[in-house]
Amino acid sequence: MSVLAGLLLLMQSAGALVGALNEESPQKRNDVYLQLLREKPAEAPALVENQIAGWRPEAQELGIYLVNSYPPDVSVPSLRRLSASKAVLVNVSAAAQLLRLGYPEAEAGLVKTLKKADIPAQDWPRLIGRMHGLRQGALSQVLVERIRAQAADDELRALLDHFVVVSDPRARPAVAALLTLDGIDDERRLSLCAFLVSQGDDSRMAELETLLANVGGPGLGRNYRLFEHAPRLSPGVLAVVAKLAESEPAGLALNAVRLLGQFGTAKEMPTLERLVESKDTLLSKYALEALQKRTGNVPRESLVRVLAGTDEQRVLAAADALRRADDASGFERVLAIAGGSTPARAEALRVLGRFRRMEGVEVLLGGLEAPDEGVRFAADEALRMLLPNLFPYRRFEFQTVGYDPRGAPQARAQAIQRYRSFWEQARRR
Repeated sequence: MSVLAGLLLLMQSAGALVGALNEESPQKRNDVYLQLLREKPAEAPALVENQIAGWRPEAQELGIYLVNSYPPDVSVPSLRRLSASKAVLVNVSAAAQLLRLGYPEAEAGLVKTLKKADIPAQDWPRLIGRMHGLRQGALSQVLVERIRAQAADDELRALLDHFVVVSDPRARPAVAALLTLDGIDDERRLSLCAFLVSQGDDSRMAELETLLANVGGPGLGRNYRLFEHAPRLSPGVLAVVAKLAESEPAGLALNAVRLLGQFGTAKEMPTLERLVESKDTLLSKYALEALQKRTGNVPRESLVRVLAGTDEQRVLAAADALRRADDASGFERVLAIAGGSTPARAEALRVLGRFRRMEGVEVLLGGLEAPDEGVRFAADEALRMLLPNLFPYRRFEFQTVGYDPRGAPQARAQAIQRYRSFWEQARRR
C-alpha cells in the first residue's frame, strides 16, 4: 500500500473523522459531520465522549448532534454521561437534548449546573441558545432570574429570544422592571420594549416607535425575532419600518421588508412597489414576495417587466407571483433556469415544483444528479411536492425511494432509478 493510500485510509477512520469535528474551518467541520452522519461508525459516540471536552464550542455542538443521531439505546446513555461533563457547554447541551427527547429527570442536573457561580458572563448567550424553547418550570425560573440580575446586552437578547417562544408569564414583569432602571441606553430599551410588545403589551408601542427610529436598521436586525412574534404593530411603528426599508442598506432593509410582508397595511404598499424595482436582487425579490403576500394583487405589468429582465432571482420571484395568480406565463423561463447551471438553479427547481406541470418532472429528475448538493436538495424537495399533486391517487412512499442528496453516488443513482420507474409508470396512465 502506498504512503498516500495509507494516509487516506487513516483519514477515513472513525477516530480521525471524529477528531476532525474540531477543525478550525467551519466548512471542514460541516463536511466531516455530514460524512459521520452518513457512515454512522459504531465507535463514534464513545470517541465523542472521550474528546469533546477539549473541543471548540461549535464543534461541541456538532458532537452532541452526532450522538443524538444514533438509535436511543446508544444515544441516550451517551447523552446522560455527557450531561455529567465538567465542560459546562457540553453538560448543558446534552442535558437539554435529553429534555427534548422526553427525559424530565435531566432538568435537575441542568438547573444545578446553571446555578454555578463560576460560569463566565460571556458564556451565557451560548448556553441559553442551547436551551432555546425548553419550557420546564425550574429551568425557566433560573433564566428569569438572569433577567432580574440585569444580564448584559448579548445575554439579554438571548433570554428575550428564548422567552418570546416559551411565553413564560414570569418573564414579562422581570422585563418591565428593567425598564424602570436609570441609565438604560436606547438599544437596550428597544429590546425590552419589543419583547413586551411581542407579549401583547400595546402600551409600549409609542416608545417602541421612537426607539426604533433612533436605533435604526441594526437595532431592528438584532431584535427581529421579537418584532415578528408581535400580535400586531401600530401604524407609527409600521411607518418607521417602511422608512427603514427604503433608507437602510439592502442587508438591513431586508428585515424591514419582511416585517412589511407580515404586518404591512395599504399605507406601506407603495414602499414595497418601489422596492420591487430595487437594483439589489435579494431586496427586490423580498419586496415582490411581501407585496404578493399582503395584497395578492401585484400589478401584472410590473411582474411581466421583471420577468423579461436578466436577473434570474428576480425572474423567479416574478414567475412565482404570477403562478399564484393562476398565470403560468413565467413557466418557460423557470424551466430554462432550472435546467441550467447558474447559481439560481436551486431556487428555480423549488419554484418549478410549485407549477404542477408534467413538463417539469424530467428537469427535476435531472436536478437529482447535479454535482451541487444544494441543487440536489432543492430537486428532491420539489419532487416530493409535485408528484403527489400530479398523481393524487397513486400511492408513492418517498421514504422507500431512499434518495439522500448527501448520499454516496451509487446509492443516489439507485434511488433516482426508483424515482424514474414510478414516473414512467404513472405518466402512461
